[in-house]
Amino acid sequence: LKVLLLCYNRALSNQLYRAVKDMGFPDGRVWANSFHGLCSWAHRQLHGSDARLPVPDNPDAKRIFFRENAYKSVLDAVERGVLPRFDAIVVDEGQDFFDEWWLVLDELHRPDGPKGLYVFYDPGQAIFDHGCEVPVAPTIQFPTNFRNTKVLAEVINRLGEVDSIPHLRAPKGDEPLWNTVSSHRKLARGMAQRIQDLVRQGVAPDRIVVLTVHSQRNSPLAGITALGEHPLVPLKERQKGAVTHATIGGFKGLEADVVFCVEEDQTDPLVCRALRYVAASRSKHLFYLYSQENWLSTSPLAAAPA
Repeated sequence: LKVLLLCYNRALSNQLYRAVKDMGFPDGRVWANSFHGLCSWAHRQLHGSDARLPVPDNPDAKRIFFRENAYKSVLDAVERGVLPRFDAIVVDEGQDFFDEWWLVLDELHRPDGPKGLYVFYDPGQAIFDHGCEVPVAPTIQFPTNFRNTKVLAEVINRLGEVDSIPHLRAPKGDEPLWNTVSSHRKLARGMAQRIQDLVRQGVAPDRIVVLTVHSQRNSPLAGITALGEHPLVPLKERQKGAVTHATIGGFKGLEADVVFCVEEDQTDPLVCRALRYVAASRSKHLFYLYSQENWLSTSPLAAAPA
């Protein structure tokens, strides 16, 4: 079958693209992209290799464009025959899609094909508030947690109000650690020291990710280019020997062995239970929270100075 694999996040789509490429499918058999990456590809096919989507500068207009106008390039490309149709479409992080986009995907199915649509989604991670209704049936629940340690799985179940079961062979793991934030300088110094300790214990820096609510320049880590001896690089420049920074939303769908989550202002309108659920569930082994309040447990954890 000719298969289209889509998601919402750019970073996740890059990982899916590499995974598909490594699987060695024949050229053109499986396509992997983000929804808007597919829109950009279709626009270039229609208007030339250097053509860019006409994205408005105004933030409100930009949001409307990406929701209601960007996909028109996909529909035009299908109608003109420059974008192929697919036998099956697989969507990851389906809760991030808008309702209109499902109609676009329906147009991407081959009229004489099986029209398979498979959507993987977690309603608890709907941090973008797109109000999506996933149009598939039947729904199959996956109860097993294959990513996190048993200790982290308990925390994540509470945050996500879910009842997943850790895999039988999952390690127990360490308790997540809450750290109070007193100043930006102490925050950076405390994180650097903890990262140095982890590296000395054998954890590679590139297995460590720092998550913030907003972009780095709008976070307590603004202007920080290194934590201790290790560079701090953005997600798109992820590399060996460096610690990665990403926003919580930008890292959704991805994972790391060690996650540092920095939440400076709990009154920030973006901060919600779902965002915290996403942040904690990115960590496979160790999770460190830097925040004014401890939302990791219903019972107080010992606070460590940042």
